[in-house]
Amino acid sequence: MNTKRRSAVIEFIGLPGVGKSTLSHRVAEMLQQRGWRVEQPTYSVDHEMHTWERLLLKLRLVSAEAIFHPASAVRSVRAILATRQASAAGFIGVTVNWLFMSSLLRKADRRTGVHIFDEGPLNALWSIAFSASSAGTAGILGKLARQRSTPVLVALIEAEIAAVRERLDLRTNGQSRLERAGPADDAWERARRALQQVKATLQMLTEEGADIQVVAVRNRGSEGLDALANRLAAAFEEFLAPPAGARVERAGKTGRPTS
Repeated sequence: MNTKRRSAVIEFIGLPGVGKSTLSHRVAEMLQQRGWRVEQPTYSVDHEMHTWERLLLKLRLVSAEAIFHPASAVRSVRAILATRQASAAGFIGVTVNWLFMSSLLRKADRRTGVHIFDEGPLNALWSIAFSASSAGTAGILGKLARQRSTPVLVALIEAEIAAVRERLDLRTNGQSRLERAGPADDAWERARRALQQVKATLQMLTEEGADIQVVAVRNRGSEGLDALANRLAAAFEEFLAPPAGARVERAGKTGRPTS
């Protein structure tokens, strides 16, 4: 937790279709009901904005990242280029996504409260690893991760592959990289391998001293979703209760933060 700015970032990670957005939104609602001041930067972008609004916001934030933090942006572009993405379009897509996430994290660092990312920097690393062909990708993910502040809490959502594939088949927007890759089995193998690389990056960060707590759960279907969300909310509240004077701000009855 960033006790200086009294903010905390929570990120949900897992394969596309595993239930990150649904779970993260329910957890956010539960925390809000319990008095926590919660923002959902990526959920709002993906689920509450029109397409043109989303594109304008991404253009503005990516431009701001490049203009005001050029050294960091250049390092990121070089690192992603070294992963040898499958296509030029893929390289542009994951680079824009990484810079967008970097800008959103900077904004979260400056704002009080709990910031829940259903698609955050770790998932951006997954996207980079998914289409990478460089043998050194694992090391590059570590370099990218060290450039940004890391989530304090990570919800690792897992599920049976058959259930995940069934959920993706029911989608109509084809939004995720895994959906756009098509039904080929090698895409699922690359997806699993990319997730393992992100897990290894998380392990590396914790071994280097990063203050990250990982809560791993298994999504077994919609019938247990509320119970799972409640379990995650309770676990997060336990981690989000630091010593007196360093607490992430809650919202008072007026909506203003209270210590």
